[in-house]
Amino acid sequence: MLFLGHLTIEKTLKAIIVSKLDVVPPFTHRLTYLAEKADLSLSSEQLELLEIVTDFNQIYCHPKRLRYNSSTHQCAEMEFK
Repeated sequence: MLFLGHLTIEKTLKAIIVSKLDVVPPFTHRLTYLAEKADLSLSSEQLELLEIVTDFNQIYCHPKRLRYNSSTHQCAEMEFK
């Protein structure tokens, strides 16, 4: 589910960039970078959440880079308690 959540946020941020700047959005999955390019005013807590979601997306898409020793589901449960 986190993958789909990340995808939704990423596409929304890219749509905001296109709408505001009339440019092709950056080719990246880093949500904080996209939020910055979209010129959004986000709190430090919101930016931290975007970083966490980005991290879990990287785990899902690139499992060999896994920094945890357990499944993504267990990691998500620990992170989002």
